[in-house]
Amino acid sequence: MTNFAFVMDILKIPSKKFLEIGFDKSLVSRWRRGKLRLMPNRHIVHSISKLFWEVDAKSYNPVLQKILNVWYPAEQCNTEIEKNDLLERFLTEKEQMETEYEERRMARLGKLPSDAKEPYIISKGIESAKLRLLDFLDLIIASPNSTSIISAYPQGRGALALDMKFNTKVLDRYEKIFKKGHKMDFIIRSDDAISNFSYSYNKWLLNILNGQVRQRYFDDFNAYNTDVFLAVVNNAIAIELIEEQPGDLDSIISAIYVDDGHIADISNRIQIYSEHSKKREYLGFFDNSDSYLKYVHISPDSPCYIFNRLPHFGILQEDDFAKAFSLSETEKQLLNQELKPMLLNPEFFWDYAAVRHIFCESDIENALLKKRHQSMELSRMLKRRVWMSTQALVRQLKKILNLLETHKNYEVCFLSDERFDELKIQLALWGYGASVVWTDEKCSLASRGYTNQRIIQGFCYTVWDNIPAKMKSRAAAIHKIEQWLEKARRYGYEVT
Repeated sequence: MTNFAFVMDILKIPSKKFLEIGFDKSLVSRWRRGKLRLMPNRHIVHSISKLFWEVDAKSYNPVLQKILNVWYPAEQCNTEIEKNDLLERFLTEKEQMETEYEERRMARLGKLPSDAKEPYIISKGIESAKLRLLDFLDLIIASPNSTSIISAYPQGRGALALDMKFNTKVLDRYEKIFKKGHKMDFIIRSDDAISNFSYSYNKWLLNILNGQVRQRYFDDFNAYNTDVFLAVVNNAIAIELIEEQPGDLDSIISAIYVDDGHIADISNRIQIYSEHSKKREYLGFFDNSDSYLKYVHISPDSPCYIFNRLPHFGILQEDDFAKAFSLSETEKQLLNQELKPMLLNPEFFWDYAAVRHIFCESDIENALLKKRHQSMELSRMLKRRVWMSTQALVRQLKKILNLLETHKNYEVCFLSDERFDELKIQLALWGYGASVVWTDEKCSLASRGYTNQRIIQGFCYTVWDNIPAKMKSRAAAIHKIEQWLEKARRYGYEVT
C-alpha cells in the first residue's frame, strides 16, 4: 500500500472523486499500487493534497494533521502552506512499497479496522511508542546546540527493556547525543529490567564518570501510575508515553510536543518523581572517599571481579599491601577504613565464590622494565605520589601464581592493551555489596546496594564470558606469570 492509498482509505474517498480534479480511475489505481510514483513539487501532487485536505476538513473527525504530527515529529503543521508541504512530502516519499516501510507505517500510525467507531488509531501501542522514542532521540541529535534533557521512567525501564534490538538502537543514539555535548538526567524507578542493559553498561558508566549522565532512583512501588516515559529538552520539546489502561502496554499513547502547555505539564510531572528520588553513585571517590565504603558489608560468598591495568588490589593481605606501596602506619589505617573492600583477597572468599581478575599484560611488561611505577588510584586518595617498586611487583606476581595454584575459585586473565582498552573502565565489584569504577582520566565513582551492583555484576559476567576459553584458562595465566618471573630473574630481581 502506498501513502496515497493509505490516506484515501482513511478519508474513505472513492476513485471517482478524483475525476473532479482531472484524474481517471486507471491513474488512481496505479498510484494506489505503487506502479506510478507521485513526484514532489509537481502540479499533480499539489492538486491531490488540496483535495485530501478539503475532504478531511469536512469529516466528522479530521485526522490528517494528527497523522502528519506523528510521522514528522516537531515539524510545524499549522498554516495552510505547512500542511500542504508536509502532506505532499508524505505522499511522495521513496520506498513506500518496501516491507520495512510498510511495517514502520503500521507501527507508527496503526491499522484501519473495518468496524472501527473512530476513523483511525494513531501512534498507539508499545511498538509505536518505541518508534516515537527513537524519533525523539533523533531530534536531540539533530539539535545544533548543546542541550540539557531531563527524563523519567516512572514504571522502571521494564516495558522498553525487553527488546534487545531496540535497546541497541537506543544506546547507539545516546552515544551520538553525548558525543555532541548534550547532557541527560534520568529519574528511574528501580526494577529488575535494568539488568537488560548490563552487556553495555561500561559505556553508560563512562558517561556518568564524564558528567554527561546523571541518574537517580526511587522505590515507590505502592503507587502505580500510567506514565511510562517522560522527557523534556530545554523547555522546547517534550515526549510522553502514557498508558490509557493501567498495565496494558498495547494501550500506550505516545506523542511529541512543542507547545508550552504540554511541556509545562510534563516538566511538572517529572519534578514530582525527582523529589522522591536519590542518587546511588558517589562521584569522585578516589579524590574524597568520605568514609563511603567504611560500613559496607561484603559477604564472603559474593562473586568478586577486579579489572585493573596493573595487579594492585585484591591480592595481598593488609600488612603486605602496605609494604608493597611503602605506606606509613597512618596511611595504612586510613586505607583500611576507606578502601577496605579493595584490600580483600581470594583467601577472604569462600571456595565456591568466583573471584576473577583481569589485568593488562602490556602495562605489566612495561612496569617490569622500570625501577618503579605509580599507583594513580592511591596517589589521588593519599594526596601524594604512591609508588610500587618493581621488586614489589615481582612479589605480587608470585603471590598471584600461588593463589592460582591453591584456590580453584580464583581465575586470572591477562589482556592485550587493545583488548583492555575496549573495557573503557577499570573496576572492582564485590557481589551485591559495593563497587568502585574509575578511568585513566582520573574520574571515579563508588556505589552501594543491590540495584547498581546487579547490573555491574551482569556486565562483569558478560565480559568474562566473552573472553575466549584459551585466554582465560588457568594454564594460560600460570604460563604467562612464569614467563614474567623468569624475565624478572634475568633482570636481577629476587624471585622466591
